[in-house]
Amino acid sequence: SIDVTDTMPDYYKDVAVRAAAAAGLRIAGVDIIISDSDAEPSPANYIVVELNAPAMLSMHDFPYIGENRNVEKYVLDCIFNIKNK
Repeated sequence: SIDVTDTMPDYYKDVAVRAAAAAGLRIAGVDIIISDSDAEPSPANYIVVELNAPAMLSMHDFPYIGENRNVEKYVLDCIFNIKNK
């Protein structure tokens, strides 16, 4: 995997969050194909191709290019936040 967290526009991150929420998921892997990440989102520019409830986290720990994102910490924070509500 190639980590693009710092360079990906926030609106695509929002697309991923909304896609997971539409499926009733608080934690998910969201696969999005984006033609041009610098362009405004439009149906012609991106498509959500898959949601994974058991998201593969290891690719974010050991990306081929990029830094470790410590995703497990954020997932655990989310889980415990849900349980404490």
